[in-house]
Amino acid sequence: MPMRAVIFDIGGVLLLDAGEGLEAKWERRLGLKEGEFIQRLLASGDVGPANAGPIKEEELWRQLGTTYHLDDDQLREFRDDNWAMQAHNMELIHFLQSLRPRYKLATLSNDWPGAREQQNRLFQLEETLGVDVMLYSCEEGMQKPDANFYLLACERLGVHPEEVIFIDDREQCVAGAQQVSMKALLFNDTAQIISEVQACLDASASSEPSKS
Repeated sequence: MPMRAVIFDIGGVLLLDAGEGLEAKWERRLGLKEGEFIQRLLASGDVGPANAGPIKEEELWRQLGTTYHLDDDQLREFRDDNWAMQAHNMELIHFLQSLRPRYKLATLSNDWPGAREQQNRLFQLEETLGVDVMLYSCEEGMQKPDANFYLLACERLGVHPEEVIFIDDREQCVAGAQQVSMKALLFNDTAQIISEVQACLDASASSEPSKS
């Protein structure tokens, strides 16, 4: 079955850490050991509910303030940093744009409440990408690697999973896409993923019957 669509993760793929990164900055600010920032976040139990939407935006930030023992000023700075300490991966975005109009395009992102609004405010992401569909876990009530989230993206695009190339920087999300029969690729760096996606598209195009 020929490829008809490409679906991209956002954080860690289309948006990359800028500067030292959120985790490194706040480990330094709070005097935490390397790796302790993410350990506390995971131990808090906030990530899953935030990604899937049951925790509302203001409640989420109150809970994170408690998790990291932040005062009001620190919490405001941390909240701003969470969205702002990223930058466009312009090389990959230009590649994405080059795929139109031949392929349908989408993003599929596990993210917290407010992500769409903040990414558009800071990065004009919808306008910059110009994809057909942008799906956020917090808005849909499901998250990768739930098979239903991948299938929802296919439904919105009007394609079968076998017709999709999916790109993500997390192995479990790649594995989830593979389980629904997508051609899923793990993002390690930009040059690698562009090469692998292009190879898949070239192979798909060469297998299509010629028109006479």
